[in-house]
Order: sequence, then structure tokens, then C-alpha cells
Amino acid sequence: MIGTLYFLALLGSTLAWGRVDVWSEAATRNGTEDGGGCTCDAFLPSAVFPIKDLVLVEETAKEISHELDLEIGKLEEFEMKMTIYAEKIVKLTAKVTLIEKNPDDFSDADLEEIKVEIKQVEALIEELQISIKSSTTVFESLRVQITIMISTLDKLEKTYDKNLVLATRREYIEIQLQLEECEKRHQEIFNPNIDSTKGKMVVAKINEASFGIEEEWPTSVYKPGVSNAFMVCGVLYAVKTIDIHTEEIFYMFDTKTKKESYVNVPFERFQDKYSNLDYNPTDQKLYMYNDGYYVSYHLWFNQTAPAEVKLPAVQNENVQNVTENVM
Repeated sequence: MIGTLYFLALLGSTLAWGRVDVWSEAATRNGTEDGGGCTCDAFLPSAVFPIKDLVLVEETAKEISHELDLEIGKLEEFEMKMTIYAEKIVKLTAKVTLIEKNPDDFSDADLEEIKVEIKQVEALIEELQISIKSSTTVFESLRVQITIMISTLDKLEKTYDKNLVLATRREYIEIQLQLEECEKRHQEIFNPNIDSTKGKMVVAKINEASFGIEEEWPTSVYKPGVSNAFMVCGVLYAVKTIDIHTEEIFYMFDTKTKKESYVNVPFERFQDKYSNLDYNPTDQKLYMYNDGYYVSYHLWFNQTAPAEVKLPAVQNENVQNVTENVM
């Protein structure tokens, strides 16, 4: 029994010393020779972002911007000089014309003065030519730098922008510009005293594919006097407020004939406020979104379309009657 315990104790001591030896060797291998320190190996990814390239692009952009500012300053300076000398050329032309007509009325001093002014203009022309050549060289250098910068940015984007973040941002900017243009166009059409409309309503046909304006029809009715409007088979109907409970269809404009007329069709609006009017040719009803209610009106027209014309069954030359349904 004692022999067995002694053997186990000796075995445990041997294993312990063996582990210490392995740890000591590892410490010596990964650290200092005396085993007092430990070093770690760091493995970096192979695709390291080239920040130097991006910094170089940024510095190039600043240099290009600075050089452009200098060239723009030169152009502004020469524009002022050209304006001044253009006036001188006009005066010189008038003097030369007078000399050709009446050469005896001018002395040699007058002729010398004209020669001096002509030489000044010639000097300006030579200066402009030299400046244009210099600017051409600068712009060519800028073009090369911009081409290299664009190539570098494209390479960085294709390599590191796997989620197409930059492409999405560019598309967003383009969409934002298109929306601003649409908003501006909307303001020109509907808001008073803007551009050529001068507050008058304009009917526009929208291309469904491109969402651009195909054709426009100006009207004589002023937008501030219109509370709402709706279209029926190419005819614009404008609505105005009579009192707190009554609206009136008072104006119509036919885009086919470009004729306009005034009508008098009052109807109740059910609530004090409403946001939209829309005519549905399928059921021949006028729908109103009215302060939480969905209101429909039956419309009857006093003339039907000819059979050969490809239009809905109801022609809208005049609204005859309106009845109301509340949904």
C-alpha cells in the first residue's frame, strides 16, 4: 500500500515537472530567453484600406479647387479689361470713320493719339492670347489630375464598397434633384405670381413612363380663387367655396378644344374641411375625402360622346346635377 502511494506521488511529481518544462520552453519560444515575457502574433486581414490613396485624392481635390479659383480670378480680371477696351474700340472706330470722311479736320497729334490707343488695344489682345494659352495648359493639367482622381475613386469604390453605399447615395441625390425640379414645376403651375403663370392654373399631361410633362394648357382662372379641382375625360372642372357648407363647380376647361366656360353647380360638402376631389369614370361618381369621411356624389352630364370616339360613355361638356352619398 505504501509502495503504491509512493509510486503515485512520484508519478504526479514527474507530470508536474513535465508541465513546467513545457511551459518554460513555450515562454522562451514566445517571449524573452529567461521566460519573463510573452509576445503575441497579430494577423491582419489582407485587404487593408489604403488611407494614403484617399488622402492623396483629398489633397489633389484641394489643389484643383485652388487652381480653379486662381483661373476664375484671372477670367474676371480680363472680363473687366475687355469691357473697358471694348468701349475704347467703339470710340476708336467712330474717330477713324470721321478721319476717313474729313481727313483735313484732324491734326497729326490727333492721329498719334489714335495710334497710341490702337497699340494699347493690340497689347491687350496679345496679353489675352498669352493668358488663354497659359490657362489652356492649366486646364489640361487639371483635366489629367481629375481623370486620375476619378479613376482612383472608382477603384476604391469597386474594391471596398461592397454594399453599394456610395452608388445608393448618388442615386438618392439624383432623385432629390428630380424632386426639387418637380416641386419647382409644381410651384410654377399652381402657386400665384410665379414665373409665367402669374397665379393662373395650368393643366398638364403627364407621361406615365418618364413622369415628364408632355403638354400644357394655360387657363384664365386664378388659383387663389379655387378650392379644389378634378378632371373628367380631359376636361378640368374647378370648384370654389360659397359658404361653410356649400361648394360650387364654377369653371370648366376642355383640353381638346381649348375652350373654357363658366357653370353653376352647387353641392354640399358635408363637413367644414375636405382634402381632395376625384372623379371615377367607371361608376361616374365624384369622390371627396372629407374630414374623416369618404363622400361620393352622383354626376349626370347632358351630352353623350359619339360612338366613333374612344372615350368613356359619359361626355363631360356640362355637369347637370349632383347628388350626395356618404360612406
